[in-house]
Amino acid sequence: MGAPPPQSPHPPSPSGPLPFPPSLRPSPCGPWALGPAGPPTGGPAGPAPHKRPAAGVGDTDTHRTHTRHTHPPPPPTPHTEGAEPGGTVAGGGMHVNGKVALVTGAAQGIGRAFVEELLNQGAKVALVDLNGEAGEECKAALDQVFDAQKTLFLQCDVADQDQLRDTFRKVVDHFGRLDILVNNAGVNNEKNWEKTVQINLVSVISGTYLGLDYMSKLNGRDGGVIINMSSLAGLMPAAHQPVYSASKHGIIGFTRSAAIAAKCANSGVRLNAICPGFVNTPILESIEKEENMGQYIEYKDKIKDMMKFYGILDPSIIAKGLITIIEDDTLNGAVMKITTSQGIHFQHYDTLPFQSKGL
Repeated sequence: MGAPPPQSPHPPSPSGPLPFPPSLRPSPCGPWALGPAGPPTGGPAGPAPHKRPAAGVGDTDTHRTHTRHTHPPPPPTPHTEGAEPGGTVAGGGMHVNGKVALVTGAAQGIGRAFVEELLNQGAKVALVDLNGEAGEECKAALDQVFDAQKTLFLQCDVADQDQLRDTFRKVVDHFGRLDILVNNAGVNNEKNWEKTVQINLVSVISGTYLGLDYMSKLNGRDGGVIINMSSLAGLMPAAHQPVYSASKHGIIGFTRSAAIAAKCANSGVRLNAICPGFVNTPILESIEKEENMGQYIEYKDKIKDMMKFYGILDPSIIAKGLITIIEDDTLNGAVMKITTSQGIHFQHYDTLPFQSKGL
């Protein structure tokens, strides 16, 4: 593991507004193409990170449920098909073993499955969750299986910019570095739609920028991987969840765009998104609640019919996809889809204008 930069384990303090964070500032690096993150520049640490406006306060509905998540026996390894050119699962790249990961929404559901799989692969993991009780219970359970020094639980409202920034600082103080960031926390709340946008999209953007500040080679770090959790609802209309769908569409657009900028800046950081179908997590329970669905509660039976048609995934399958997208360094700006019918596969996009024109 590389040592933190001698001056400080934290990015320098902001010194004025910038067009966008220095970790994403483009340089003359050739085509703006999706692909592996660029090589190290070999220069000094980059300029101070851009200070983003503080986000509003919210909480994650998925963290309010105190039911402990349990996994059934692991399913067969999901097959892959339709990968982006050059983006096969067999590709080389970062190995999870020995790396430090931060996972938001980590106490249960998909987040907990991510934590367990990362630990199984030899990583150290910071568990971040709003639900303090569920988070402590999760860590205690993990400590029965893994070395207690491998995990750290931090309670945090990801929609509070100050709390989120402080959480990243504490993780780096504790483990000395950050290599993998999984922005997983999310809610389904059509009634309080501002909360949904704040948590599902704004906090993901905030977390991504903080991750870039702490991992970018432009800031003297070693590079890394950022994974932003979207959904199949981010790839198609969802009449019963228009705001949720909009937030997940936003994650895909932001992640793909930021991936290009990070590559062009030679930051050494890759950014990808994962879009699962219906997953067996507490968030599925929200479709039964008027306080979550608002006027769309009338569609709950149609949603249940969709679940029966498409099937429900176990979180452990999503965790396998996470390891793939971390360790394959040909994947940057990739949108991984995970469904019961096709397993792990990728969304295809037309050639970008920047690629075709060589800009």
